[in-house]
Amino acid sequence: MGVTIVSGGHRTDNFAPLEEDQEVIIEGGNWIGANVTILGGAKIGRGAIIAAGAVVTGTIPPFTIAGGVPARVIKERAASELTISPFGLYQTQSF
Repeated sequence: MGVTIVSGGHRTDNFAPLEEDQEVIIEGGNWIGANVTILGGAKIGRGAIIAAGAVVTGTIPPFTIAGGVPARVIKERAASELTISPFGLYQTQSF
């Protein structure tokens, strides 16, 4: 189990490295399931949940639940000021 982040890539016509859209942004307060792959150019909004086995290739809006290959929004969820985690309570706004 784990998460794979691939921020590099190459062109398909000559295998030259891609030079744009390689940044990966994970805004915080997220839950990323087991065996998720996040590719270069992906952005995961604050508080989003990514289902196990998903491949994130684009933008996942804040406070949504996404899954699939490629990952698509399945459901929206309510934003909360406090989040309960195995580590205790924390304020979502603190990220």
